[in-house]
Amino acid sequence: MEKITIVLSTDSNYVELLAVSIVSIMENKSEYFFYDICILHDGLPASIKNQIINMQNNYSNAQISFIDMEEHFATMFHFNNNSHTYYNKTILYRLAIPQLFKDRQRVIYIDSDTVVLDNLVELHLCSFNNNYILSKREIVVSANIKSPSITYQNNVYAYSCLYSKILNMPLEYFSYKAKSYINSGVLVFNIPKIIANKKDNELLELVEQYKNVCVFIDQDILVKCFYPYIGNLADKYNMYVNHIQRYKDISPFEKKSYIQNLRTASILHFVDKKKPNKKRGWHNLVGFTYYGKYLQKSCFALSYKKYFLFKYFAIIRRYITKLSRVNI
Repeated sequence: MEKITIVLSTDSNYVELLAVSIVSIMENKSEYFFYDICILHDGLPASIKNQIINMQNNYSNAQISFIDMEEHFATMFHFNNNSHTYYNKTILYRLAIPQLFKDRQRVIYIDSDTVVLDNLVELHLCSFNNNYILSKREIVVSANIKSPSITYQNNVYAYSCLYSKILNMPLEYFSYKAKSYINSGVLVFNIPKIIANKKDNELLELVEQYKNVCVFIDQDILVKCFYPYIGNLADKYNMYVNHIQRYKDISPFEKKSYIQNLRTASILHFVDKKKPNKKRGWHNLVGFTYYGKYLQKSCFALSYKKYFLFKYFAIIRRYITKLSRVNI
């Protein structure tokens, strides 16, 4: 039976999100493949790990395991928190995947703040076409390149300076027209090609070199290491769930199209800071529908009273949202 290797990363703040993502993977898996799910973490308590591992008892052809990154890489992924107050070190763990899984042909990485609605077989079998990794193109960040600078975490970064001088890469690689930047929420690694060209070692070297100076740390390093050999993933494999109402330059037609795409997505990604594991995050009705469904099948299932209370408030938010002509 062919194996699909799926890697996620988490810390103690994301364990509920992680559990929901894992359940969604196993609920939608194909019976013809074995799903090897590995979680990279920074020292989760044994009790939490056991809760998550026990979820595999309800499913066949699946295995959940953990790798403590602090044991393997010590302080390599620690960075200056004065520069990055929102991100934490776990976002860098995906950069060690080629080192950790040298014996695999391909590895799928998925952020833990996701809900998977597909069996992932098509994603697993997609062609690399000589690329090192596959990723969705990130338009939002590329669009920011048009501005001379942006404010980020109380610091001002000049993008033109960052990419042309610090990363020593031509600015046109990151232009809005080229759309060459990526979102690292879903990645597929071509392990044999990465190992053959020693890019696994280069990734870790770039972590040490750039982790305290880059803006979107993991994405910047991936682009620096692999560009231009980065293949494009369809939007459905990394469909953002967020407040589209706040984007005033999006037309009603684009909003409607966005909602339709949400409903046919393979992987929903909660990129908004208001995650669905918080009360204030249950405003995402499309995301909530799936998140609530898989949450109730996870080791963190809510009591029915609390579940229906949250669902009631989410329905109220839905009608409020309709007033802005965005039916989410």
